[in-house]
Amino acid sequence: MSASQAQNSVPTSMRVLSTAERGRRLRVQAHEGSAQWAINASSASVEDGDRALIVTGSDGTYYAIGIVPHRPRPTANFESGSLVVRNASGEVVLEMDESSSSVRLVSTHDLEVAAPAGDLALSAGGRVRVSGGTGVDIATTGAVRAITPGASWVVGSGELQGRSQRLDLASSSTRASLGDIAVSGKRASIVCECVHASVRRLESVSTEVICQTRDLFCDVARLAQTTTERMRIVVRAGLNIRTGRTHMRSQQATRIDGEKIHLG
Repeated sequence: MSASQAQNSVPTSMRVLSTAERGRRLRVQAHEGSAQWAINASSASVEDGDRALIVTGSDGTYYAIGIVPHRPRPTANFESGSLVVRNASGEVVLEMDESSSSVRLVSTHDLEVAAPAGDLALSAGGRVRVSGGTGVDIATTGAVRAITPGASWVVGSGELQGRSQRLDLASSSTRASLGDIAVSGKRASIVCECVHASVRRLESVSTEVICQTRDLFCDVARLAQTTTERMRIVVRAGLNIRTGRTHMRSQQATRIDGEKIHLG
C-alpha cells in the first residue's frame, strides 16, 4: 500500500484478535467498536493480543503498517465474588474473598517477606501454621525463644532438627512419646527431686561406673547375677546376709579371717 492510498495519516492502535492466511490478514478491534479485518502491510510477525497500527485506504480497506508486541501486565479483577490479582503470566498472586474477607497470597516461585531495618510480626487470633515441602529452616545470630503460656507443642510424623550453642527449656510439666531415642554428647547432667523409670529391658555399657548414694535398695524377683574378673566389697560397720540356702565354691583356697568365727 502506498501513502497515497491512505485517507488518514495518523495510525490508529487496534488489538489483534486473530490472524489468517499465515499472518497476512488480521482481525482487529479498537477500544470501542466492532472487529474488522485488516491486511498486514508490515513485515513483522504478529500474534494474538498484539497491537496493530491501522490506517484506512482510499477504498475503506484497513492496513496494518506496524505491529507492537503485546506485553502482558498484572491485572486486578473481580472473579466469582473475589478480588483476584494476577501477574503478567496470568497466575494468581493474591485473592481476597469478598464474603469472608479472607486473603490468600500465592507465589509459584520464591516469596520473600523482609524487614531489613525493623521487626517482623506475625499474629493471628487462631492458629499459625508453617509448612515446608523439604523442610523449615530458622537462622539467626541471636536467640530463639518460644513463649506459649498455657499451650502445647505438637511435632508431626516428619523430622525436627535443631542446632544451637545452648538450648534452655522451662516447663511445669513435660511429656514426650517417642519411638527410637538416640542421644550423643560429651557430658550429661541431670538434677531432679525424683526419677521414675519403667522399662522392659535396660542395657548399660560403660568403661567406669561411680555410684554415690545414702541408701540403696534393689528388689529382684527372680535372678541377680554378677560376672566379673575381681570383686571387692568394703563394709565399714556390719554385713548381714540372710539366705534360704547358701552354696559357695572356689577352685582354689578359701580364707576366712576374723577375731571370732562362729559356725552353727
